[in-house]
Amino acid sequence: MTPRLQRLHDAAKNALGPRVESIGERLGEVTLVVRAANYREAARTLRDHPDLRFEQAIDLCGVDYSTYADRPWPRERFAVILHLLSITHNWRLRL
Repeated sequence: MTPRLQRLHDAAKNALGPRVESIGERLGEVTLVVRAANYREAARTLRDHPDLRFEQAIDLCGVDYSTYADRPWPRERFAVILHLLSITHNWRLRL
């Protein structure tokens, strides 16, 4: 992970605390996983926290994992994926 992505990783983890189920880097983007019950609060924190400031939603999509990788998916069947952009910090995050 690059130092820049590591800073984003650490800032997101610190701001969201126990609401973070998992966080990692893939394809040059930080991916943050939260439970559905924490989704709205996490998105609001990502927008409002001064260390993050994700002002723009780039993409919103839904995923059905019912046939993911031709084996049973061990987690929830449906997911919402939100790609965010911080213009202030010039970085992206996948929630």
